[in-house]
Amino acid sequence: MPLETIYIARHGFRLNFVTMEWKSLTGLARDPPLASYGVSQAMELAQYFMSLPVEQRPTAIFSSGFYRCLQTATPIAEALNIPLYVEQGCGEWYSTVTPGTGLHPRPGSASSLQKYFPLIDSRWKPTWYPSRKGETLRELHNRTASFLRAFLARQDLASIPPSSPDSPAHDNADLATDVQLELGKHKRILFLGHGASVIALAKELSGDMDMELRVGCCSLTTLVPKPNAQRSAIISSLSPSEVINAGGPKGNALLGQWDVVSKADASFLAGGVERDWGLEDVVLDGQVVSEDGVPGTEGQDEDPKDAGLQVALPKAVLDTFHISHSRL
Repeated sequence: MPLETIYIARHGFRLNFVTMEWKSLTGLARDPPLASYGVSQAMELAQYFMSLPVEQRPTAIFSSGFYRCLQTATPIAEALNIPLYVEQGCGEWYSTVTPGTGLHPRPGSASSLQKYFPLIDSRWKPTWYPSRKGETLRELHNRTASFLRAFLARQDLASIPPSSPDSPAHDNADLATDVQLELGKHKRILFLGHGASVIALAKELSGDMDMELRVGCCSLTTLVPKPNAQRSAIISSLSPSEVINAGGPKGNALLGQWDVVSKADASFLAGGVERDWGLEDVVLDGQVVSEDGVPGTEGQDEDPKDAGLQVALPKAVLDTFHISHSRL
């Protein structure tokens, strides 16, 4: 069934906002945990979701794999009793790496992160991996658009009953897992990410690339399909009779077909908007400054397979929705 609501939240207040004397609990560089204040913010966000009617609450969380995001997601997953999946398509944005300085960090696999966050369901295969070489702002938006197209296509395909002879899950292990996880049943989901990824998600879904958007810690943006949204034709193109007989092949709203209901809302947080951030904050003289890679990764290169699309989607879906296998 198509998504009715997409929530997008930024992680809570980071420990390195308070002190530079912090230790990465995962051993990953640039992976600070939340400050105690950020943990409180995450609990406030969970309480906000609990205050909503059941039919408005998210039923699954797709979170960046960085510690601060999973730490923010955990009290929400606990309070709502919903699955928590690691989705690197929501991951941190790093500007292009300074030549010769190595690569940017990437969180470990979902299974490796379970020892820190047992609620993670490691069966979910991330849709997209950002490049460890970093991204320009244009590449950030291209990554986000391709990730969203692929993610929404997965959700559409998982809506096709596995009993249907048209179901692509019959010969596709990735899509078979999506069906097993009942990805297609979710009407409301929460993406949990970082300042840049949250902003890019909202802009790509709404199609408003000029939208002024600054996101504070644990702020929440809510989107719903436009009343007459143009929708995916994946289901109808595959013509599964079971879906048609059940009420019509209605797919997800496409990119640019979502209305922003609330933007970076922090009214439910005791401290309101804090440490708000916007893409304009990284531009100097019209350009984004490059960043050094992680010390010790000098001389390393990235296998092209380790960035971009990570799931097998039918070629017709890739072609129809212009989903690139790699960063653009």
